[in-house]
Amino acid sequence: MKFSTKTMVNDKEKMDGVLVGRVVNEPKLLTGRPDKQDVAYFRVANNLPQTSVFYDVTVIGDAVKRVEKLEKGGVVALKGEFGTKESDGKTVETIIANTVEVF
Repeated sequence: MKFSTKTMVNDKEKMDGVLVGRVVNEPKLLTGRPDKQDVAYFRVANNLPQTSVFYDVTVIGDAVKRVEKLEKGGVVALKGEFGTKESDGKTVETIIANTVEVF
């Protein structure tokens, strides 16, 4: 499930919202680095009735503590900024999450 809203910031479109889905892979955590914030990377599948959409998720800061509890297949709710990036000629959906809830 995905809910999002679009706004214009400095003449650029910004999309914020909420995503609920299943964790596709074990999160990669970068913690304890001197003078740098903690970061976590993982993928989430938004299982829709007709097709699945996969999102590359980045979590920065204090919310990384909740990511440590995630396991492959677990359900997670994310709130943050949505976007896209190009990778190997494909468009990849992304989210930079500032809130993580583990179910």
